[in-house]
Amino acid sequence: MHQVSRNFGVYFSTLDKMSAEETDKFQQVYLLSLISPSKFDGISTVQSLDANEEKAALRGMLLDFKIKTHTFSAKLDSFAKKMDRAIKNYEPNSPLNAEDFLVLTDTVRIHDVVNEWHQLLGKRKEIYQPKEDFKKIMNKLLFRKKIEINSGNEPIFIDESNNEIPISSLSFGEKQLFIILGEGLL
Repeated sequence: MHQVSRNFGVYFSTLDKMSAEETDKFQQVYLLSLISPSKFDGISTVQSLDANEEKAALRGMLLDFKIKTHTFSAKLDSFAKKMDRAIKNYEPNSPLNAEDFLVLTDTVRIHDVVNEWHQLLGKRKEIYQPKEDFKKIMNKLLFRKKIEINSGNEPIFIDESNNEIPISSLSFGEKQLFIILGEGLL
């Protein structure tokens, strides 16, 4: 029983490593885009963008990289306002003022990063899907308790009062479910 639990820790740590590798790839793409944009279709592509959606995606990225809200909030709000104004001011065959031009070129680059971010989130979801499926199935089958994964990537059982239950205290049937489903996943 404890060996299955340890095997989960190893397996879930492998998922974390895969997720970290995808995050590293995203960081590489981002940093390289600073010197060589992946694709630049021109400023006209900004017409279809929503500044609030771009802002929300950027906020998610910054938070995921453990940057404190108070560090970026004012800057992000300011840029999002400028982005929204520049998008609204943009007319394809009309001249742009310098500030709007700079904001729009930054917006195009940011949008490319946002697209890469959404791809990363999709990859992460795919990586962690087996873990989430296992928890979901186990939790449907458990009575008055649930399974969680702790910070050490080991499964733990929690009762209705949010107290941890030792694996040894599970019923025979619950232990068998854990082993059978665990072996199926591993």
